[in-house]
Amino acid sequence: MAAEKLTRGRFAQIIIMLTLLITAFIWRTMAYKEQGNVECELKPSCTFNVKNSSINAVLEGSKLVVEKPTGNWQLTSENSLLKVESKEKSWEVELSSKEDFELTLQDLEEANIIGVKFRL
Repeated sequence: MAAEKLTRGRFAQIIIMLTLLITAFIWRTMAYKEQGNVECELKPSCTFNVKNSSINAVLEGSKLVVEKPTGNWQLTSENSLLKVESKEKSWEVELSSKEDFELTLQDLEEANIIGVKFRL
């Protein structure tokens, strides 16, 4: 681009764009929520807290039973071998092996995501 004189309109456009970019970066920084991670050692049960709710997980043979907290929550697994079955007051996960595994607990109302690592 050839060197041109900086006009008032162009200067105003640059200032407005810089202001928008700075505002967007500040807003994103302030609104950022880090994903919480929880470790739960099943011997044979463990309790952890999420959003002022106490969640109890119990190992019953080869099945993990996790109580549902109040609100609209979802429990999922990235491992295709772990099947999460939703009951009225709990989730049941059929365990195929005795290895540690991770589940994701997601608050569908506020988009909070908590990774829960279960140690056997």
